Amino acid sequence: NGALQNGPQWIGGAQGGALQMDGVDDYAILGSISYGEGDFTAALWVKTDGWNDDAAMLSNKDWNSGSNVGWAIAGGAGNNGSWQWNISDGDSRVDFDPSVELAPITGGEWHHLCVTHDRDGMASFYHDGLRIGEADISGIVGTVDPDLPTVLGTGGAEGTTWEYWFTGAFDDVRIYDRALSYGEVAGLAGRTTPVYEAF
Repeated sequence: NGALQNGPQWIGGAQGGALQMDGVDDYAILGSISYGEGDFTAALWVKTDGWNDDAAMLSNKDWNSGSNVGWAIAGGAGNNGSWQWNISDGDSRVDFDPSVELAPITGGEWHHLCVTHDRDGMASFYHDGLRIGEADISGIVGTVDPDLPTVLGTGGAEGTTWEYWFTGAFDDVRIYDRALSYGEVAGLAGRTTPVYEAF
């Protein structure tokens, strides 16, 4: 259950209702979720025609810098048509920036994004239920809790340091305290046919 801020609107979603963020100051606070040094998965449906700069979609970090403690799923820099991910424990950081050809999210269509985090090994990235890449996060050994809430629609600092809010709609936002399997992610995205490696 999120605490809605500044009036995001309910619209028809990918599955039932969805939250439409205006890109001006709408967001939702999902609460203080502890990720610590453990595995976790973040997943959401998103529909957008574009955003400002690299506004965060789902994040617990001060997104003013990717080196700050925490993690983020955000729109690609400069509204590039794709998305990005970042994680840092304050000492080390890892980034993933898929191309718009591999992972487009603009055009006003619903897309499912998911990142699984195996803290002893790899983060795996999924777009519409297909795995599109991996990144070694075994070097992120410290906590990724920055004492900020997990927020939908902007960074964990709630726009106080990086004043960009995401323009678009969100649906079926999920956070798990484990790394989901490929099959589980495909199921969240509604895939019922065999999958293949896209990278």
